[in-house]
Amino acid sequence: MDHFPQNTIPTENEVEKAPAKEGIDFVFEQHPELASVGTKEQYVQYIETIFPESKFKEVVYHNSDAEFKDEGFRPMKPNFDTLNSIAGVYTFSSNRDFTQRYGKNSYSVVLNVQNPIEDTSSGEYEDDMDRPLSEALFKIGKQQVENPLAPKYDDSLKNTDAVINRISGEDYIAKHPRTGKEWGMAPQTIVSVFHENQIHILGSASDMQKFQKFVGKGK
Repeated sequence: MDHFPQNTIPTENEVEKAPAKEGIDFVFEQHPELASVGTKEQYVQYIETIFPESKFKEVVYHNSDAEFKDEGFRPMKPNFDTLNSIAGVYTFSSNRDFTQRYGKNSYSVVLNVQNPIEDTSSGEYEDDMDRPLSEALFKIGKQQVENPLAPKYDDSLKNTDAVINRISGEDYIAKHPRTGKEWGMAPQTIVSVFHENQIHILGSASDMQKFQKFVGKGK
């Protein structure tokens, strides 16, 4: 039986929790060949070496109908259904059930996040998913479209490399009793990054080679 190290609880705006057990279980379910290399506990230890200085340590997910057989998310729509006119934005969610609606292929990743803008929302409103990212893109200068209602560019934020949006989902209802439809946004953390080299796809060929090397089975 695999044993997982105890997660420490970070203070707000600090390093996120270590990869959750369910995230590792899913990666091993998707890529059973990993078990021939090492245990899940070893994989957790290995993941922590990928981006050791990252301020966000969770495994997060992206679904797409596109197949990314190597390391690259390139080029791709920046996030789920929103802001598709913005190039170079890669968005992931901690809620795997939520991302499955956006494509048949599930990708589990860890991210290198150094200088994030962080926001919170209840998920009560439809734009709670994309509003923090949309506002941040104006603040950091990535969105150049004229919009008199948008936030102004802030030079102090020019080195921002991610937007973290924590949705509490406090009013979420999977199936509303009156309409039968989903109500609000499910609890999740949505993370958007701006560079391909901030993304490491778990279970990829490159990941397998690095894991083999970590446990001493690689050349």
